[in-house]
Amino acid sequence: LAPTYITTVVGDYTNFGLSGSSFVKINPGTIKANKAYLPVLTANLPSSVKAFTFIFEDDATGIRTVETVSAEEAAQIFNLAGQRINKMQKGINIVNGKKVLK
Repeated sequence: LAPTYITTVVGDYTNFGLSGSSFVKINPGTIKANKAYLPVLTANLPSSVKAFTFIFEDDATGIRTVETVSAEEAAQIFNLAGQRINKMQKGINIVNGKKVLK
């Protein structure tokens, strides 16, 4: 999609815009600022198009899921001998400088 930061002039049926839940041809004229449209080369289109699809590649946007870390995993945990451990064990643990019984 091509964004429009200012009012943009588009030409003869070479662009599609989103109207509701479907794309429609944009009449020649202007598109308001802060909108988006899909420019298409008319030479690549047959005389009539009933539908077209989008193929999104993996990670096209760079947005990934956020992996959360529980408070227990983020805390510094030690056993009574002063050895650092990954997770709380049964018994007495030192978590962030405080003795915790599990």
